[in-house]
Amino acid sequence: MKLAKIGATALALSFLVACGGTLKYTQDTSPRAPGAKTEIKADVMKAEVQTRLNMTISFLPPPKTIKPSANAFVAWQRKGGDAPWQRVGALKYDESDRVGLLKDVTVPDTSFILQVTAEDKPDVALPSEDVIVTQNVNK
Repeated sequence: MKLAKIGATALALSFLVACGGTLKYTQDTSPRAPGAKTEIKADVMKAEVQTRLNMTISFLPPPKTIKPSANAFVAWQRKGGDAPWQRVGALKYDESDRVGLLKDVTVPDTSFILQVTAEDKPDVALPSEDVIVTQNVNK
């Protein structure tokens, strides 16, 4: 009976390790957005080789205060330092609450660099140099 319990526990633990689990990151933003706070939740799904992201940036000033022509905040990801940036999505920004949200987006990787930039429009192809947040996401 004890052996069965130990086996069941070992099986459950191995399943949890295989799933990856949720990573949580909390940090201040870059000096371009002083006082803003970032919370990132990354649900790593190793078997599927993907990560589900949720991000909240509180106390985030309007994009125009970071760059006069900016109208949006956009999230980007890349595998490593030399890899090209891939657009993850535009943050939903509420100017009255000063909160930027990125909800339930999926990145096709389990270890990557995540970055948020201020952009002139939400559908740009490449990130600007106006970086608000950078975070290494890895298990």
